[in-house]
Amino acid sequence: MKLEFHGADRNVTGSCHMVRCQDKCILIDCGMYQGGRDMDEENRQDFGFNPGEVDIILL
Repeated sequence: MKLEFHGADRNVTGSCHMVRCQDKCILIDCGMYQGGRDMDEENRQDFGFNPGEVDIILL
């Protein structure tokens, strides 16, 4: 099992976590950043992973 953290770095919004287990890729949350113009720019950035790899999304 492998855990990856792709969001909410120094922030309470924008959580995005990936769990890779055997041949499955599970995305947990994937929220947007909130709180001003700087956060709008964060929301336009690439995910940091290939969305096509995701098998399951948990919100």
